[in-house]
Amino acid sequence: MVEEVDASSSLFGLGDVPNGVVAMVWPLTSICLALLARQLLIIHPVFPCTSLLLILGIGLGLASGFTKLSALGDSTRMWAAIAPELVLYLFLPPLVFSDGLFTNTHYFRRESGLCILLAGPGVVVGCFLVAGFAIAALPDAAPDWKLGAALGAIVSATDPAAVLALLKEVGAEPKLSTVVSGESLLNDGSSVVLFKVAVFLAAGGSPTAEDVLAFLALEVLASPLVGLAFALVVVFWLSRTRDPVVVVALTLAASWACYVCADWLCRGSGVLAVVTSSLVLADLGKLSVTGEGSVALRCVWELAEFLANSMVFSLAGTIIGFELATATGEQVSLADLGLAVALYAYLLASRAVVVTLCLGAGRLCGLKQLGWREGVVLWWGGLRGAVGLSLALSLDEYGEQGVLPEDSSKKVLFYVIVTTVFTLTLNGPTTGRLMHAVGLVDRTERLELNCRVMAHIKSVAAARVCAACEEEGADQAVLESRVLGIFPAGGGAEVVAPAAPWLRTWSKWAEWGVEEEGDNCEDGVEEDALRRYYGSVRSEYLRLRDRRELSSQAALILAGSCDRGMDAVGGAEGTQGVHLLDWAWLCRTELVRRRAPNLSLGKISAWLNRASSLTIGFGWESGSLLRLEVAAAYAAAHRTVRGHFTSALLEEGSGSCSPCSDRVLGVLQALRGESEEKEGEARLYLRSAPELSRRTMANRRAILRVITELEEEVETMETESAMSGGDARDLLGRLSGLRLATCKRTQAIVLDTKKAL
Repeated sequence: MVEEVDASSSLFGLGDVPNGVVAMVWPLTSICLALLARQLLIIHPVFPCTSLLLILGIGLGLASGFTKLSALGDSTRMWAAIAPELVLYLFLPPLVFSDGLFTNTHYFRRESGLCILLAGPGVVVGCFLVAGFAIAALPDAAPDWKLGAALGAIVSATDPAAVLALLKEVGAEPKLSTVVSGESLLNDGSSVVLFKVAVFLAAGGSPTAEDVLAFLALEVLASPLVGLAFALVVVFWLSRTRDPVVVVALTLAASWACYVCADWLCRGSGVLAVVTSSLVLADLGKLSVTGEGSVALRCVWELAEFLANSMVFSLAGTIIGFELATATGEQVSLADLGLAVALYAYLLASRAVVVTLCLGAGRLCGLKQLGWREGVVLWWGGLRGAVGLSLALSLDEYGEQGVLPEDSSKKVLFYVIVTTVFTLTLNGPTTGRLMHAVGLVDRTERLELNCRVMAHIKSVAAARVCAACEEEGADQAVLESRVLGIFPAGGGAEVVAPAAPWLRTWSKWAEWGVEEEGDNCEDGVEEDALRRYYGSVRSEYLRLRDRRELSSQAALILAGSCDRGMDAVGGAEGTQGVHLLDWAWLCRTELVRRRAPNLSLGKISAWLNRASSLTIGFGWESGSLLRLEVAAAYAAAHRTVRGHFTSALLEEGSGSCSPCSDRVLGVLQALRGESEEKEGEARLYLRSAPELSRRTMANRRAILRVITELEEEVETMETESAMSGGDARDLLGRLSGLRLATCKRTQAIVLDTKKAL
């Protein structure tokens, strides 16, 4: 029998409402508000969406506290009393897993030392700095160092989603984006561990030395092992399915299952387990996800992250609004608002101390360093977000249950919400201005290349307009005014002056002795062009993999060569001028030998190949067939990208928009020549291979290509109802079996090729 609420809680006066329906009213209302806020801010991006949701949540909480609001008020009060464990179980797994799943693991490994410094010792130092301030200035929220440490752990969790989006928009170097996202990902785990320790001590716990060692073993050692085990199971499954539904459902289930298993069954850190699992999947699992599965995976996880963020910010705002409406005056006052502003200012100061210490320690340890410009952005871009709010909500519920002082937990929640709003509404929107002020973006050579790219797109649009007018009999003047009118005048990209240019004068205070970057326009345009070219080649490798014309192992090797090439751009390995170093890296690591050998697969490498195929879905054999596949894909990808990239920018009519045009043209011509030279080396390598090796590789590539085309044709005919579903599934199953046999039974193709020869 479903319980009923009072008649006063009727929804629109339609009678009594079941509790199950009441529980759904607040989440549906929050989602509707989040969708409305997102849509409005897409049209007019003047305010962070999460900050707006906090404000709307506070308004909803105030309205529910002052009036009954029928079923909506009952639902709001029901969610305001949510269990603290449920808050963490519902919202933390999707937030952490989505961050790790789409991390560029190559850059993460390269910058992991600095990320660990910021997320390990940096979080501990920041936590105790905040604890000291809280004990001195916020005695109501932190009557002792234990609750002060809990507050410090909560505000240590960063969520720089807005800053990462801005860095991607302005085309900042991957080094800075990786450090920002890597710190956020790792300090989620460390801040949760510190939070659990502080709450345990504040609740009256008195651990022994054995308890501390057991806790650290479970948190630091056992939890990552749990995440690794879940990741290997998921990778094994992903390598054997192409169904997008299975791919998405498997990753969703794995995120929550991994968290619950590590946190509840193993009594460890669910966050560290989820971080480990997501990073392993980002490194190996996504290689097995191609085509529709890759698109569906990104869309669903973006949705999951959006919903979790929206619910957390709405819930936090609703709770604080409801508490303000029902407070008698002694819980939250205007003085508390002033103290919250002081806490925000102190957080900025402590963040500056932590960043300075970590960068200095990294320099002493010999880690790759960020310049002072990146350090300023890293300091200002340390936003607070959903993870910290989830911890604050759970602390508030511990206060409601009497585990902790209720007044103190309410004050902590209020301070966390205010500081989060300030970082999102002040730090987030002004990070772009700060980047312009310190000269991190808008370099002349970048604008010149952007100008030529925009001009090329405009020329393509003009050709499409002419073709459409001929085919449809339309008026060319109308189409040109409508379509070509959206492009900036003069055919190039508009050069927007940096916002608040007077801010550039204050940047001289931070001269740390770091060598100025980007002042040499000639060096800068070479680096920028090479980075763009490597990115295009890497995307072409992944496109070939998605079409199953390239094995996952070869795609991983070739993508790694692009990453190594980008690492060398402007670094110690780089040289003056335009030089592509990806082929040299392949030869130096013997992934491609100087001369192609005969087909051979020893017993040990064959055993390793079978073991790898069984666990992660693709082999790691180092025979000549793989080398030939890598060389063939290298030549094909460079030829394709060279046609799309350099030829498009060098064609007549591309236009120019800066005095660096001659230099840009020279760099692009040198890049095209370098690409042709490296493609020639790859094709010479292929020609040096024995006939049997070349024919075997060609036969396998042709078989896989024909299978892909047949699969696309069968799926198209099934969609158009020209082929029955049963026949389509049967034929697709046979093609899938043929693909599996072609990829895993190399010796059979070798024997068939020998017979043909």
